[in-house]
Amino acid sequence: MDLTDCIRAGKATREFADRAIADETIETLIDNARRAGSGHNRQPWTFVVVRDPDRRAALAEFGEYTTPLRRAPVGIVIVIDESDSEIHRRHHVFDAGRAAQNLMLTATAVGLGTVPQAFQDRTGAGELLNVPADKEILIGLAAGYPAEAPDETIEGVDKEEELDSMGRRPVSDVLHWEAY
Repeated sequence: MDLTDCIRAGKATREFADRAIADETIETLIDNARRAGSGHNRQPWTFVVVRDPDRRAALAEFGEYTTPLRRAPVGIVIVIDESDSEIHRRHHVFDAGRAAQNLMLTATAVGLGTVPQAFQDRTGAGELLNVPADKEILIGLAAGYPAEAPDETIEGVDKEEELDSMGRRPVSDVLHWEAY
């Protein structure tokens, strides 16, 4: 699949087939994620893969809209270094986003679906996963093979009601030449 097709094929997957993901596939996701660029090559990320259903369910309790994390065969949590200066920590968030995008594009290319999962209580989630004090959970991803007939709701609400838009804003709405 070429890159443009991969980008256009990617979408939030909230319903997953009951099918395990091979270790080698997960390692490929992480390998491609870690290849993202980062400021000063700090590579501020680490990844925690959570397969155990009870642990995923417990982790989901620290966020909202986390039903996909309960349903997916795998949760991947991105942890960033918090021991650096404030300006570098802000860059770490951007850099970890680059890593997450690599991971999500790789997932799409190998037939997996993903959806980001936010944790409002990052401290509690960190304690559950034994994250060291100088690290912080940034975000999680639910990952798995997409269900054949996905649910058309998000947390029980029709997608059209829950989402601000069912499509992408046109290029003409987001592109400015030379100045805003």
